[in-house]
Amino acid sequence: MSERGSAAVEALLVAPVLLVLIALLVGGGQITSDQAAVRAVARESGRMAVTASTPSEAVELGKARGGEVAAGYGLDASRLGVSINTGSFERGSDVEVGVTYTVELSSLPAFGLLPGSARLTATHTEPIDRYMSR
Repeated sequence: MSERGSAAVEALLVAPVLLVLIALLVGGGQITSDQAAVRAVARESGRMAVTASTPSEAVELGKARGGEVAAGYGLDASRLGVSINTGSFERGSDVEVGVTYTVELSSLPAFGLLPGSARLTATHTEPIDRYMSR
C-alpha cells in the first residue's frame, strides 16, 4: 500500500480546523478589546459627570465624554448606550454610570461561525469630591 499523497490529505483535513481556530481567536480578541473599551467609556463618563455643577449638566457632560471615548476606541455610536444616575448629586455622594454596547458577531472575522450579537455591559461608580467647589 502506497502512502503517496497522505500528507496532502492530512493537510486538507487539518487546515480548515486551524483556520476556524484562528478565526475564533481573532473574534474573541475583538470582543475582549470591545469590552475594555466599554469599561473605559463608563469610567471616563463618570469622571466627567462629577465635575458638573448640576445633575442635568452631569448627564450631558458624561454622555458627551462617553461618546468621545467610544469614538476613540472605534465603537459604533449607534450601538452604544450610556445611562447616568446622578442620585442626590451632593458632595460626598456617588454618580453611577451604566454602559451597554452591542457587538454584531457576524461582523467578526470568524467565517460566520458566530451568528447573532452579544451585549457587553459595564458599570462605574464615581464619588463626588466632598471638598470640590461648585
